[in-house]
Amino acid sequence: MATQNSGVTNNTQTAFGSNLLSNTKVNAPNYSNAQLSTQDPKEVIKLSIGGPKADPSKPDFSNSLRYPAKPGITDKTDYVMFNFYRYTPPFSSGSGLGNTALERYNTSSSQYEPSRQKLKQIMLYMPEDVSTGYKTNWSGKNFGNTAADAMRAFGSANVFEGIGETINNIGKGVDRLPAIMGAKAVQATVQTLTGEQPSLDDIFGSTRGVIFNPNTELLFSGFDLRNFTLNFKLVPRNKDEANIIEEIILTFKRAMLPSFSTGTEITSGLGTLTTAGLANALGLGGGATLDKEGYKANYISVPDLVKVTFMSGANKNPHVPQYKMCALTQIDLNYTPDGVYATTTDGRMVAYQMSLNFQETKLVYAEEVGEY
Repeated sequence: MATQNSGVTNNTQTAFGSNLLSNTKVNAPNYSNAQLSTQDPKEVIKLSIGGPKADPSKPDFSNSLRYPAKPGITDKTDYVMFNFYRYTPPFSSGSGLGNTALERYNTSSSQYEPSRQKLKQIMLYMPEDVSTGYKTNWSGKNFGNTAADAMRAFGSANVFEGIGETINNIGKGVDRLPAIMGAKAVQATVQTLTGEQPSLDDIFGSTRGVIFNPNTELLFSGFDLRNFTLNFKLVPRNKDEANIIEEIILTFKRAMLPSFSTGTEITSGLGTLTTAGLANALGLGGGATLDKEGYKANYISVPDLVKVTFMSGANKNPHVPQYKMCALTQIDLNYTPDGVYATTTDGRMVAYQMSLNFQETKLVYAEEVGEY
C-alpha cells in the first residue's frame, strides 16, 4: 500500500496487512432503465383498511451489504439496518386509510413500496452516538382584558353557545374604548409628525403610570419532526470489503438524490381519446399521441425514503430509539478522516468517514411513543 501525504510516500501496511487491494471494479448493481420501471403490483406491500401493517423490513444476511464483512454482522449481533422504499405522496390514491385519525395520518409512511432502483439492504455496525430527541413548541401569548373575557366566554360553553357568549362579552368591553381610542390618536399623531412609533403601553405608562394587563398565558403551538445523525468510519481491510464500502456509499447517494420521472406518474390512466379531447378543447387540434418523453423531461421523481432500524439479532431492539420512515437529507463523506491523504496501490482511500442526516417523515404522538 502506498501512503501519500504532500507527495511523500510512506510504506506501511497497517490498514490491510498483507492483503493489498488490486485494481478491481465495484460490484455495484446495474441500474438500467428496465430496473427503474414500475414494479409489479404483486411486489407492493399495501396498507390494510385496519391500519398500518407491521414493518416488513427483515434482515437479509445473505444478500445485504454489510460492514464489517468479517467478522460480520449476524443474527447474534447488534447493528443498524437500512431499507429503501419508494416515496408515497401523503395525499395520493390509497392514502388516508385506517380506523383512527392516527392510522390515517401514518398511512403514506406505512406503505412499503419497493425502491424503483432496487437498492440493496444495508447493515452497519452500531455507531458510538445513538440518541434521539423530541421538541415541542410553547410560547407566551398576551391577551388584553377584552380578548381574555371573550376567550373565557367561548371556553365556558359548547362551541355554538360560546359564539353568542363571546359576542356579549365583547359588547361589555365597549366602555374601555374611549381611553384606547384616545391613545391611538396620540400614537398616530406622533408617528405622522416625528416618525416615532410609541406603543399603547408607552403612551399609558408615560402619561398615566399604567400599562395594559398582559394576561400572559403559555400556549402550545406545535411540535417538530425529529432529526438525527449517524456517523460511521469505514476502513476496508481487503479487496472485498473495499467493494462493499464503495457500494454502500453509492447506495446511500442513489437513495438521497432525485431521478428523472418515468412519465407514468402523470400519464397513468390517460388514453388517446382523453388526450385528443383535451387537445381539441384547447384548440390545438390533433393531439392523439401522448408525448411521454415530454413528461419525463418536465418532472423529476422524489428521492427514496429510508427505514432506519436498530436491530438486535434478527429483531428490532426495543431498548433503543426507533423511527418511522425517514428522508435522507444530507450525506457528508470525508476521504481523509485521519488527517492524512493515504491510498492503496490502486488509488482507493484507506478509510472513509460517513455522516448520514435523517429527518422523520411523520410526527410521533403520545399514543405511539412506546414504539418510537
